[in-house]
Amino acid sequence: MIVWYLTIPLVRKCKAVPVLLLTVVLALTAGYFKNVGDFLCLSRILVFGPFFYLGYFLEQKTLEKALQPKFQRLVVPCAEAICIFILAYGARLKDSLGMVYENISYYELEEVWKGPMVRLSLMIAAFLISWAIMFCIPRGKTRLSVIGQNTMPVYMLHRILRDILMFAGIYDYLGDWGWIAFFILLGLSAGIVYVLNNSHVVNQVNRILALHTPQLIRNLKRQRAR
Repeated sequence: MIVWYLTIPLVRKCKAVPVLLLTVVLALTAGYFKNVGDFLCLSRILVFGPFFYLGYFLEQKTLEKALQPKFQRLVVPCAEAICIFILAYGARLKDSLGMVYENISYYELEEVWKGPMVRLSLMIAAFLISWAIMFCIPRGKTRLSVIGQNTMPVYMLHRILRDILMFAGIYDYLGDWGWIAFFILLGLSAGIVYVLNNSHVVNQVNRILALHTPQLIRNLKRQRAR
C-alpha cells in the first residue's frame, strides 16, 4: 500500500488506460523472475497493482453505471459459476490456485508457459467476483458500517496477533481438531475484529498513522459550516 500510494504523483497526470495496461503487463511478466517474490512483497506489489490503480482512476459516475441491473444479470452469474468451478475442481488445480497469493513464480507450475494465462485468469476471476460483491453492498449506512469504516486498525494489527498465535503453536495444536478448530478460529477472528474496532484502538492507530489531525478536523468543520 505504501508503494502504491507513493506512485500516485507519477500516475496522477497520466490517462487511466495506459497505466492499467502497463501494470497488467508488469503483473504478467513478473512471474518469469524468480527473484520477484516475498522480498519486500515485490510480487504482490506488481500483481495486485492493477486493482489499486483501477480503484484510483475509477470515478463515481463510472461506478454507478457499472452497478446498473443490466450488468448485474451478467456479472453475478459469472462470479457464481467461477466459485462453483473452484469448489468442484479446486483440488485438481491446487498448483494453479496457489498463485492466488501471487508471491510465487511460474517456475513452480508444471508448464511454465501457462503461467501468464493462469495469472491473467485469476485476475479476471478476482475482478468479476469483486464486481459481483459490490452489487450486494447497501447504498446507505447499516449497523455494520461502523466496522467497515474502521478496517485500517484491523488490517494493520491483525497480522501481529496472527503471528503471535502462529509462533505459540496454536495452529499446530488445533490441526487435528477438524471442524471444531474451524469454529474456534472463526470465533477468535470475530473477537479480534471486535477488539480492534474499539474506539480507543481506532483513535490511537489513526493518530499514529496521522489519518486525522486536529487541524484537519477543524478544516472539515469549517467546510460543513459553509
